[in-house]
Amino acid sequence: MSNDLLCLNADIKEVINKHISGNNIFCLIVQGDGMINARIEDGDLVFVRVQKSVNNGDIAVVRMDDKTMLSQVFYYPEKRQLLFRPANSKFETYLLEGEEIEQVQFLGKVVACLNYFELHDLMRIA
Repeated sequence: MSNDLLCLNADIKEVINKHISGNNIFCLIVQGDGMINARIEDGDLVFVRVQKSVNNGDIAVVRMDDKTMLSQVFYYPEKRQLLFRPANSKFETYLLEGEEIEQVQFLGKVVACLNYFELHDLMRIA
């Protein structure tokens, strides 16, 4: 896991690894502003619990067509529709239907977010 956190100093990596080791959690640094209304912004560090599916309304890390995205997810099995809703009105909701859904791989659910500025404050303190 420490390889994913090379940008952090040793003390911060130790604190983060203590909380995530053995819990099937990984970290990603967010790129882009698609989730700003969920208070997840460019440069933030998100903690993701590994799981193959999520509940409606969860914010998930999803892989599709060699792209990875962070989005709020809604699944409607009766219509065979999977909806990805960004938390930014600049972006449109993305809808998959029928067999298109087979392309989607859920990597996990976002369980915590460390704001970019909080992260850099912690790096200065440690």
